[in-house]
Amino acid sequence: MTRQVVLAGLAGLIGLIWSQSVGIGTSSPDPSARLDVVDNERGVLIPRMTTAERDAITNPARSLLIYNTDCDVYQYYVPGTGWVTITHSGISGGGGGGSITALPPTGVSNNSYTAHWTPVPGATGYTIKTYNNCSGANPNLVNTTTVSGGSTSSAFISVNIPCNADMCYEALATVTTGTACGSSTSQLVSNRVPIPPPQPYSCNTPNTWTQISAGPIAPPGRNNQAIIAHNGYIYMGFGDVASNTCLNDWWRWDPCTGSWTQLASPPTRIGGLPFIFSIGNYIYVGGGGLGCNTHNSAVYRYDPANNTWTAVAPLPAGRRGAVGASDGIYGYVACGQLSGGSYTAEILRYDPGANTWTTLTTYPAGARFVPFMTYHAGRLWIGTGRSSSGCTKEFYSYNLSTNTWTSHASYPRTEYDNWAAAYNGKIYVTGGHPTCSGTSCTDVFHYYDIATNTWNTMGTFPGGNRNNLQPVELNGVLYGGLGHRCNTLISDWWAYCP
Repeated sequence: MTRQVVLAGLAGLIGLIWSQSVGIGTSSPDPSARLDVVDNERGVLIPRMTTAERDAITNPARSLLIYNTDCDVYQYYVPGTGWVTITHSGISGGGGGGSITALPPTGVSNNSYTAHWTPVPGATGYTIKTYNNCSGANPNLVNTTTVSGGSTSSAFISVNIPCNADMCYEALATVTTGTACGSSTSQLVSNRVPIPPPQPYSCNTPNTWTQISAGPIAPPGRNNQAIIAHNGYIYMGFGDVASNTCLNDWWRWDPCTGSWTQLASPPTRIGGLPFIFSIGNYIYVGGGGLGCNTHNSAVYRYDPANNTWTAVAPLPAGRRGAVGASDGIYGYVACGQLSGGSYTAEILRYDPGANTWTTLTTYPAGARFVPFMTYHAGRLWIGTGRSSSGCTKEFYSYNLSTNTWTSHASYPRTEYDNWAAAYNGKIYVTGGHPTCSGTSCTDVFHYYDIATNTWNTMGTFPGGNRNNLQPVELNGVLYGGLGHRCNTLISDWWAYCP
């Protein structure tokens, strides 16, 4: 065999080898790999070198891979970028630690909002991404705003926010980290926070009242009504207009359009001083009867989605002037006047799953007619009310998990027929008869600061002396209205900035 033939044969063999996949430890290498190494006892060693040795490589090829022994990390080369570090959490060049939390927005309007977040140490800037269709499986990105400065914790975002939009936002922190392997940049992504719909009132000055439009249709004036905030709307109805005239109408206020819509009424008349609370998707109303010459025991469940009422288990005994609240699991009803005219100190609990009422405890201050009650932070907060001997100012909280009562600083005046709403560590109380007379009312309301155990004034109410202005909190604003100005019935609507 001539030398030329041998060389030709070797060249052909080498060409055959390099045209196929090569396997080490396997006779069937993967055809997508030029080299397929299979071994369950040993690994593959990538070249190991210091940063100086790495930097001494002349014209490193794209994707050239080495192990940097100065930093104990793998690195690969990207032309125009340099050496990129592969970290334990991904390819980021060392990345940044920590986390970022997006906070509820403020100043929501039809065309803007202010985003808030926790600043991240080492951040060089932030990006705010706004989405719509947030309750769906695939939210849509509608706006991206870049914010410079690592210590920044809020930003004004210009974006269209339609009425009743399903919108949210997230905050991203850009973090640059320097190491012996070079500097790198990474992003930390926050949670997504809902953006509430724009409202006809912007809460800019704390502790102030503002009258707002009631819309083209407004409920007629009344007293002793029921009111509740539920799933983005405010519902109000019932009450009385005279000693022998009770109401059974039911309304919904849309904070986005600022207008009222009349809804279906329950099958029997509710009248004045019913209780109200919500659990899940439903609103529960019961008791009442003032102005109807009765003490109702019937309780109804309202379904906003279908605008229908359904009777549920009645109260153990009819009553009016009882007050309601909910912890989201159960409903609670406190005190009230029984059909014989006596007052009760009972605290009842309603279980929506079993559709049953249970007597839970009794109010330690004694039997009361129209005290105030609200739920906040695992407790029922109850105060004032009329007793058999006159008006009171005691104030207690009931811990639902331990079944214990705690006495707190008394309300500033002896009153009854007060109404309360809880928000951000405070209990706001409005209405009331300051001289324990049904013909007296006041324009000075109060809030209780849980942290300091103190009462403070809410600022003079500009609507004049008022009773039965019942507050509800919606999107960080307290709304309320109607009631009477010392026996003059009123139909208006107010917002209070906490």
